[in-house]
Amino acid sequence: MMIRISTGAHRRLCFRFSTLATYGELHRASADPTVSKPLVSRNRNTIPIPHRSNPEPKGQDLDFVNVAHSHLIQSDWDKLEKLSNHLDSFRVKNVLLKIQKDYVLSLEFFTWVKHQSPGSHSLETNAIVLHTLTKNRKFKSAESILREILSTGGIDLPAKLFDALLYSYRECDSTPRVFDSLFKAFAHLNKFRNATDAFVKMKEYGFFPNVESCNAYLSSLLGQGRVDIALRFYREMRRCKISPNTYTLNMVISCYCRSGKLDKGVELLQDMERLGFKANNVSYNTLIAGHCEKGLLSSAWKLKNVMGKSGLQPDVVTFNTLIHGFCRDGKLKEASKVFGEMKAVNVAPNTVTYNTLINGYGQQGDHEMAYRFYEDMVFKGIKRDILTYNGLILGLCKQAKTKKAAHFVKELDKESLVPNSSTFSALIMGQCVRRNADRGFELYRSMIRSGCHPNEQTFDVLMSAFCKNEDYDGAAQVLREMVRRSVPLDSRTVHQVCNGLEHQGKDQLAQELVKELEAKKSLQEPLCALVDGVPRVEVGAFSVTGGSGGSVTSSASVNTGFGAEQVFGLISFAKKMEEIKLTFPADSPPLSVIVALSLSSSPVTIDSSSSSSSAVPSFVFSDGRKLTGTSVLLRYVGRSAKSLPGFYGHDAFEYSQIDEWIDYAPVFSSSGSEFKNACTSVDNYLQSGTFLVGHSLSIADVAVWSALAGSGPRWESLRKSKKYQNLVRWFNSILLEYAEPLNKVAAYTAAKKGSGKPASVAPRSKDQQASDKGKPEVDLPGAEVGKVKLRFAPEPSGYLHIGHAKAALLNKYFAERYQGEVIIRFDDTNPAKESNEFVENLVKDIGTLGIKYERVTYTSDYFPDLMSMAEKLMREGKAYVDDTPREQMHKERKGGIDSKCRNHTVEENLNLWREMIAGSKRGLQCCVRGKLDMQDPNKAMRDPVYYRCNPMSHHRIGDKYKIYPTYDFACPFVDSIQGITHALRSSEYHDRNAQYYKVLEDMGLRRVEIYEFSRLNLVYTLLSKRKLLWFVQQGKVGGWDDPRFPTVQGIVRRGLKIEALIQFILEQGASKNLNLMEWDKLWTINKKIVDPVCPRHTAVVEEWRVLLTLTDGPDEPFVRLIPKHKKYEGAGEKETTFTKRIWIEGADASAISVNEEVTLMDWGNAIVKEVTKDEEGRVTALSGLLNLKGSVKTTKLKLTWLPETNELVKLTLTDFGYLITKKKLEENDELVFAKFVNMDTKKETSALGDSNMRKLEDFPEFVNPDTKKETSALGDSNMRNLQRGDVIQLERKGYYRCDVPFVKSSKPIVLFSIPDGRQHQPLSAN
Repeated sequence: MMIRISTGAHRRLCFRFSTLATYGELHRASADPTVSKPLVSRNRNTIPIPHRSNPEPKGQDLDFVNVAHSHLIQSDWDKLEKLSNHLDSFRVKNVLLKIQKDYVLSLEFFTWVKHQSPGSHSLETNAIVLHTLTKNRKFKSAESILREILSTGGIDLPAKLFDALLYSYRECDSTPRVFDSLFKAFAHLNKFRNATDAFVKMKEYGFFPNVESCNAYLSSLLGQGRVDIALRFYREMRRCKISPNTYTLNMVISCYCRSGKLDKGVELLQDMERLGFKANNVSYNTLIAGHCEKGLLSSAWKLKNVMGKSGLQPDVVTFNTLIHGFCRDGKLKEASKVFGEMKAVNVAPNTVTYNTLINGYGQQGDHEMAYRFYEDMVFKGIKRDILTYNGLILGLCKQAKTKKAAHFVKELDKESLVPNSSTFSALIMGQCVRRNADRGFELYRSMIRSGCHPNEQTFDVLMSAFCKNEDYDGAAQVLREMVRRSVPLDSRTVHQVCNGLEHQGKDQLAQELVKELEAKKSLQEPLCALVDGVPRVEVGAFSVTGGSGGSVTSSASVNTGFGAEQVFGLISFAKKMEEIKLTFPADSPPLSVIVALSLSSSPVTIDSSSSSSSAVPSFVFSDGRKLTGTSVLLRYVGRSAKSLPGFYGHDAFEYSQIDEWIDYAPVFSSSGSEFKNACTSVDNYLQSGTFLVGHSLSIADVAVWSALAGSGPRWESLRKSKKYQNLVRWFNSILLEYAEPLNKVAAYTAAKKGSGKPASVAPRSKDQQASDKGKPEVDLPGAEVGKVKLRFAPEPSGYLHIGHAKAALLNKYFAERYQGEVIIRFDDTNPAKESNEFVENLVKDIGTLGIKYERVTYTSDYFPDLMSMAEKLMREGKAYVDDTPREQMHKERKGGIDSKCRNHTVEENLNLWREMIAGSKRGLQCCVRGKLDMQDPNKAMRDPVYYRCNPMSHHRIGDKYKIYPTYDFACPFVDSIQGITHALRSSEYHDRNAQYYKVLEDMGLRRVEIYEFSRLNLVYTLLSKRKLLWFVQQGKVGGWDDPRFPTVQGIVRRGLKIEALIQFILEQGASKNLNLMEWDKLWTINKKIVDPVCPRHTAVVEEWRVLLTLTDGPDEPFVRLIPKHKKYEGAGEKETTFTKRIWIEGADASAISVNEEVTLMDWGNAIVKEVTKDEEGRVTALSGLLNLKGSVKTTKLKLTWLPETNELVKLTLTDFGYLITKKKLEENDELVFAKFVNMDTKKETSALGDSNMRKLEDFPEFVNPDTKKETSALGDSNMRNLQRGDVIQLERKGYYRCDVPFVKSSKPIVLFSIPDGRQHQPLSAN
């Protein structure tokens, strides 16, 4: 995004550097300019660095600082958290000063304060941490903090920040690097004025930025095209004795070339050696490119020769630059000579080289030479890209060889390349050269459907072709397309088309065309012509002179091209148009239109008497004419507003920008991520601007502002946050400046919404209201409002699945119900199964579920405390170290037999404990067990394992530990320490509840209440992460996000909406009853959400499709826009092509009888007259007649169909089955499965006995071998616009989610079938 610098700002920047120059000359040091001494004072007359004495902390402040310091040194963040309510900037500052020698601790404390109490930070605390980081050369961290500071705050913030750094400089015993970081941050953020101010102040106090920071500033200036300021800054660098490097000088050479001062660039190149630098290839290539840009090709060639004499070998960039220069000037022979020399000196040409030559000859229409280079390219195996083929196609089309051009278009598909705008433009030109304008216009339509954008040249070629053919109807079509695409119109062209229409007797069409152009303010200049002696004059808002005598003047810019009488009639009509009435449905006033009318003081009467819920906002003029649609009305108000200059922009570019914003504004009415993405996009756009278009309020601002204001609570909640600061600033500034009219409008619209019918909403809201029905109605034992603290503690050994989702959402529900909080804690106590990949995706999935948590913690954060607790229990005789082999230990626990190690002395236990910590051979044989009760009937109480050895590296802390706590030991400890009040666990842990409470009792920690809920079990579904991991490792699925997996990412990829999942789980509630759920209910809920809003499309299976020929069908295909969803306008419209020959499903064709009347959906009825079959009796073709007057109600068959065109897209329809063939695995199945997934099941399999034990090769009997089926199909061309994640309905087939969108014609769109609640097993192995 270009940052606009006004002329005044530009002068101020230049003035700063001119005054700097004077200052530098007065106080220049005598140091050698070639020696780089960055950040060192070179000025004897510098201002002393000020020292501000700060009061020492006393009393409670001193106690706080000392206690906080103690907790920080011991890394006791839990105790520190208790002090968070007493934080203030003075205390934070003094703590930072006390720990400033430890930059890691300083940064951790700084970040902690930012999360706990953001208001406790001040510029002083920020300055102190910046000093600490830069002293330790942690520049990236410092710059990150600077970016965050500078992205918020007012205009004076940079100056205040500099002062804060200056006053704390001595206090922190800092280095000048801190100011260098500030200067560099300004440069990277393109804050040129602030960077200049910082440079001036640094110089005053004897500091200078180093050359790397100066290079960053120069690079930013070059990136924004501010070469004049960059050159001034370079001169200031030299005056201040800041030694440049080669990179600096190359940028300066680029500045000279861009500003046209090529001689200066050459001088600097020659001076580089004197300055102690050697010019490199970049130096010469930059100069050569500058000379080529100016057309000084001989000088560029000489520079190339000088380059060789200087010991530098010209590289491929050098030759490519020269070839491009010669080709651009049409000197193709010279370009070929350069190419020959390039090969002579063994510089290998690349794709860019050949593309430049091929395009150059293509522009000249010399296809033969272009093709020679292409053959050479193929022979040498150099990769061809779209530019290669575009050059070839252009050369052929200029010679009107369109058939050969079409051959190369086919080659694109073979090379997996997608045609772009240039491809279509060349093909259109070829048809126009052949004077086949109609075909050219068809190609233009294909161009638009492919998502490519035409340029002015394309329209000029089409217009010229239609006019040469005297096809002025076609020319009028092109004009309308130009208006639609906001392409400026030439009044002479419009005049030519209008005259042509009049000469052909189509006066009314000419008048309608000009009125259309006038209404859309499309002409760049007025039309002036004399026809039959009557002057053609301007009519708009209005300037008229004519043969009838009088003259009428007003402000006009568009010419109608009518005679004088017509002109005066239009003026009378224009006066009547001032009497306008705005009508709209009473329950949904068009906020943006009313705001625009209010701000522009337009004389429009507002009438909300329209009662039809389907009515749209309209302007009704006194003569009965109407304009409808919010966008149309906004454009009219913008163009007609007189009280606000520039309300619709000042030139054609701004008009187009405003139209773009008006079309964009409705996106804020969408929900979820689309709304937030739109906010992010506009926030980034407003980073360097006050208004959306230009430098004053426009109708674009009104459209977007009103859309945000009308979005209600969604925007209000975001407005209060700090996430979209630029957007909020813009929104608030408009609200403040136009407070009176906007408040009146808000009151009016609110009253209208209240007095009318309920505002219409998307149909899905019914399901959202229904989602409250099944929410849990149970209480947490002992819960108090405002004091509940919960945790969701997944193990990072897999992705979040639907079972975890239930636990997570119940935690969220209870936290909201009791106004408490939820924390996320990763139970990372088993390094063998855990990884950062799982952590990142678990956090992502938790966010997908919409769970708001206070913070993320890890059990591994508490490893030191857990080790201390284990040692404490051993000293108290409540735990012991056991070296009993695992199998024997299992038998002893089962039989209630005490271990031989149970009565070890404390010293024996501690010695073995130390061996475990060291990870020695002896230690690896041991584990720590709790001394509970080996005779307890509950086997979970029989001396559970607390600690075991594991030499594997941990994903967070590496190889620091060789021992890890078990879940049974760590969970109660961390729950209590973290202040958890209630631990939600599934009922499968019921037998371990007594153990949980006993462990807490032995530890002497606060009791945590356990609340149980039933585990979510689904038919044909595995929820064990170990079993799911087996499927991933065996390659039976594509990954954790495979649509067959019950993970959150998997079911979302399958097409499940998160709203459906949340509703389904909350309907289960917190019940403790175990049950096996069907998937059907979940998919039924999902269908209710997607069906009312998803677009409808058509597909036909490719393998068996039958051609139906309608003998009285349209000879020429035509296109109609029809709704994508007949009951939901928000789905948009699609283009449907109607042709004489159409494709239908083979199954439908086989059900049709001769003379049967059928209904073609979205067209009408047809009567099938002939059915053709092959030898096997399969229908191969049909023919019939249209009967569009026939009743749809009388037909039995309603057929989906596709036109026979080459614009259909390829589809792959994918259906999925369950991974296992049993609704629920039996106990024996589980044990065999455990064997396969490498679980420790020797003790378990022995219990099966010989008669029940299955062979391992029998395992596949409950693993479904057929879980994926792909069907090739053809779809309508509108599906090219599908994005990944879009949900659609293929009519008469079902719902699908787009997984791979359209890339090119040869690659199919991949659609995943979404169950609708009626399908029990899409694919079955039974």
